[in-house]
Amino acid sequence: MSNAADFLSEYFDRIADLPSATKSATIYLYRLSTYFQYSAAIRKLIYTTNTIEGFHRQVRKVTKTKGAFLSDISLLKLIYLATQNMDTALAELGFDSLPVIY
Repeated sequence: MSNAADFLSEYFDRIADLPSATKSATIYLYRLSTYFQYSAAIRKLIYTTNTIEGFHRQVRKVTKTKGAFLSDISLLKLIYLATQNMDTALAELGFDSLPVIY
C-alpha cells in the first residue's frame, strides 16, 4: 500500500497549482483508494478491459454510420483505417502506439 501512498503524494504535488483538479481529486479520493486496494493482477485486468472497451467504442463510432458493407474485406479495411486513426491520435497525445496488452 505504500506504493499507492507514494503515487498519491506525487499526484497531489503535481496538481497543487490546479485548484479544480485538487478539489476533484480530494472529493473522489475514496474511489481511487478503493481501486488501489485491489491486487496488481486485478488492476491490470481493469486497465485491459478499459482499453478494449475504448477500442470497441471507436470501431462502433466508425461503423454505425454505414448501412451495409459490400464484403467482409471492406469492413476489415474500415476497421484497419480506424485503428490507424486511433494510433495517430495517440501519437499526438505523446504515446508511441496503441497499448500492448500482455
